[in-house]
Amino acid sequence: PEETISIHRKEPVYDGKYSNECYINRIESALNMFSKVSQLNIETIDSWIFHLPYAYQGRRSAVNMWVKYFAEDNRDIQDKLGYIWKEKPEKRDSEDYNNWTKSISKSSPYIEFVQKHIAPSEKMSSEIGNMYTASIFMAMLSAIAFSQNNLQNLMFLAYGSGSKSKVFHGKITKRMSSELIKNRLLEGIKDRQRISVEEYEKQHSL
Repeated sequence: PEETISIHRKEPVYDGKYSNECYINRIESALNMFSKVSQLNIETIDSWIFHLPYAYQGRRSAVNMWVKYFAEDNRDIQDKLGYIWKEKPEKRDSEDYNNWTKSISKSSPYIEFVQKHIAPSEKMSSEIGNMYTASIFMAMLSAIAFSQNNLQNLMFLAYGSGSKSKVFHGKITKRMSSELIKNRLLEGIKDRQRISVEEYEKQHSL
């Protein structure tokens, strides 16, 4: 609740909006560094694999990165965005810019990008929920299983406690059966059972 936390508390302090801002800022910074160091053309990436605390965090976080790496130097995309692009605010750290990115996230060019490069990786997260450490690897399996494209270049965008991020590149060198992976993933969750908080705590204590 305080702008600057200067007192000690026994319980954790959670601010969802601030937490999301940290996630986005750190991943953007890591991607910018990755782009400079690797010299890899971001447009050649087949799938963006995010750490997903919840299913749609990736697509919500990628808007600014998509603008920078896809739209800013692409006249065709700018023409498709039309008046939205022409109304781009000069100052990024403003409420106007936040509202503008919301418009971008609903535009057809961005939705097409999401459906091709991000959405397949979200499917298992929407079924399972937050796995934290495992989520980026489950997102990878989900992308391989549900993508309609022949994936080769994967970009992993990882985030962790302490407001840290790491971006790295992966390449599929041996073709895996996407249908086999999909079946195993779906089989693994079909027999789930709801348990009580008490049962969960009992299992966790073991």
